Amino acid sequence: MEATKKCLIIGVDSQIGSYLNQYLKRMGYQLFGTTRRIDSLKKSKNLIYLDLSKDFYNSSENFDLAIVCAGVTDINFCEKTFL
Repeated sequence: MEATKKCLIIGVDSQIGSYLNQYLKRMGYQLFGTTRRIDSLKKSKNLIYLDLSKDFYNSSENFDLAIVCAGVTDINFCEKTFL
């Protein structure tokens, strides 16, 4: 029997990340996700706190797949900071 593959979704509570989480769960993946929402951490043991504006994620956990669904969505912040 093949081992369950482990997937990390960075930004799992984003719109795309949450749909991807549901899909991969149906496909049989063991899922882990990152969030910057403190209140969400209590809901699942597979959630990891990560704020990309401050942190870099470094884990001793081995994943078969990692997908980034996080980004800065505040257009005003992006224009002021990056232009």
